[in-house]
Amino acid sequence: MDKVSFEKVLSANRRLEGIVRHTPLELLYRDPAGMEVYVKLENLQKTGSYKFRGAYNCIDRLSATDKENGVVCASTGNHALGVALSCNLLGVNGTVFMPKNTPYVKSGKTKLLGYSRVKVELRGDNFDEACEWAMDYAANEGKVFIHPFNDPTVIAGQGTVAVEVLQDLKDFDYIFVPVGGGGLMAGIVSYLSRFSKPKTHVFAVEPSGAAAMYESNKAGKVLTLNKVYDIVDAVAVKRPGDLAFEITRGRVEDYIVVNDIEVCYRLQELASNYGIMAEPAGALSVAGMFEKMWKRDLDFEGKKVVCLVTGGNLNIDRIDEIMDDAVIAQYQ
Repeated sequence: MDKVSFEKVLSANRRLEGIVRHTPLELLYRDPAGMEVYVKLENLQKTGSYKFRGAYNCIDRLSATDKENGVVCASTGNHALGVALSCNLLGVNGTVFMPKNTPYVKSGKTKLLGYSRVKVELRGDNFDEACEWAMDYAANEGKVFIHPFNDPTVIAGQGTVAVEVLQDLKDFDYIFVPVGGGGLMAGIVSYLSRFSKPKTHVFAVEPSGAAAMYESNKAGKVLTLNKVYDIVDAVAVKRPGDLAFEITRGRVEDYIVVNDIEVCYRLQELASNYGIMAEPAGALSVAGMFEKMWKRDLDFEGKKVVCLVTGGNLNIDRIDEIMDDAVIAQYQ
């Protein structure tokens, strides 16, 4: 598989101009020691997630024949939304496979964004099982499979998040990136690695219930987890992408694992204090930043910090569960 270069991310950025929203980069707060924390609000992207970037970049680059045959994808939600809207905009038919427990806010919205172009199949109990169904279907039907995080054109599209951050903020010291399969992080390091002065340190953040990239990095090879816990459903994958792992290996400052209770607390805090509606995966970056603060193993004084709020497609059926965990976090 081809690696993703700085130039490919720039090419994706040109292709997406006028298609995706240039989402806001807002100053969340500034402390007395001079630390500034910014949030990149991809929850305000057209589909409620950065995933639209990679999906459109990939589908738009397909040949006329492949577009005519139609595309297939697997997703826990956000990639499905990106594929659905891309199919609608580009006039391509698509079939989306999602786990049977996918919240309706994502499966229903996928059908809405895809209109008559996209059909949804609920298969398997998690992303990895749905992905097996999707890949088999694509192979049998002769259709292109659009992988959510293990495809170079998808990764290049996700990397355009970093292009926008640097357009809005000339330099910054740390960036905290939510990680599931690793496609977003791979795109970001592919772009930021060109800028060595000043160097930006990239931190990967995963939930304790699905820390596949953390475990793989520790082992020095891609591992498959036995199971995942899916409250942070958008990043609940058993196995990270081989390509994403290869690209990010040695280019990430640290891999941070946070518990679900802390994620829920930061989600509630973003909504209550700042009016930012995020899904659990979207709050991962902020939770990871505070984890480093508590450990006191990273110098934040006078630093510019960027946290990626990657999605806002919150499953309202789990609000009570999230709020309960947020309350628990306050008393720990």
